[in-house]
Amino acid sequence: MAQYWLTLLLRINAVLLMLALPAVVIPFPWMQSIHQALGMGELEHSPIIEYLARSLSLIYAMLGLVTWVIAGDLERYGPIVRMWGLAAIVCGAVLFAVDLVIEMPIFWLLAEGPYLIPLGLVIVWLHQKTDRNEAALNGGPGPDGNRS
Repeated sequence: MAQYWLTLLLRINAVLLMLALPAVVIPFPWMQSIHQALGMGELEHSPIIEYLARSLSLIYAMLGLVTWVIAGDLERYGPIVRMWGLAAIVCGAVLFAVDLVIEMPIFWLLAEGPYLIPLGLVIVWLHQKTDRNEAALNGGPGPDGNRS
């Protein structure tokens, strides 16, 4: 059952990450309109701003694609799943601190880091349960080195 929930959680997050793909190609005036609609003021047009917005969106989409593939074979990619969860916890804490320092809007502050931290914790927990179940089914040692 843990494997089902872990796969579902990773797949949902993969789709959410891939939703960034359109931002790679949308016209910059659309980005400016979205920025203003979110109450974040005027988005200055400069090569570095446009590059960062587009390249970060592409990296998010790429991470989503990789996450989708990983979710399809948890046994094979188990160590990567664990690392994904741990990285989400660390990134969530760092992003929360960054969002505080640069004074991002409250909706952003509460949605980014506070989403990633529990997400990472649940992924690590489900991965651990999946490892234990796998070991029990195979009659081999669990993650702690003891036989189940």
